[in-house]
Amino acid sequence: MVCAQGRLQVIVLAAGSGRRLGRDKALLSWPDAEWPLVRHVVAQFPDERVARLVVVVNPGNEAAVRAVLPGNVHIVVNPEPGADMLSSVRGGIEAVDAAGGPLCVHPVDVFAVVPELVARLHEGWRERPDDIHVPTVGGKRAHPLILPTGFIPAVQAIGPGCGLNKVLRDNPRRVVEHLWDDQRLLLDIDTPADYERYRPRN
Repeated sequence: MVCAQGRLQVIVLAAGSGRRLGRDKALLSWPDAEWPLVRHVVAQFPDERVARLVVVVNPGNEAAVRAVLPGNVHIVVNPEPGADMLSSVRGGIEAVDAAGGPLCVHPVDVFAVVPELVARLHEGWRERPDDIHVPTVGGKRAHPLILPTGFIPAVQAIGPGCGLNKVLRDNPRRVVEHLWDDQRLLLDIDTPADYERYRPRN
């Protein structure tokens, strides 16, 4: 059992317009319309490890996303979904408790996240709660990212043209990498071909 104060504050980034894909990523059938991608991703974060779960959406998909998610999920609307991902991260931060457990940031189209990975990262944070925790696959960093709330000011201070990775680059000694052996964690869905290649089959 994880104490409430140490549970994760999860931010799922689902505000992208899916311009290259031609449809909304969050609502992709995974494997079917009753269980879309956003619901699949949210289900990978076990209730016993989560204090709050926030999904950042765009104005066009808000109602549809809300309809497929449990009622305890907090929905935040990014009014500028065409902006960079950092704007969604900041929107999600507005909905969490700055004095609460660590942030856990995850893009909705990184579909290979599993509860076992979430548990490994969370347990790593419990051992080193002041540090950033990130999975690596074949030497490449992936998601989700666990970020102590003490880094929120650094996220808010990121300037134009930079993303969340700037916090990691600026604090290399505070980054703990956790090896993961599933290459799919490096994949995301940007095009129709990606979706056809990676989507589950009934």
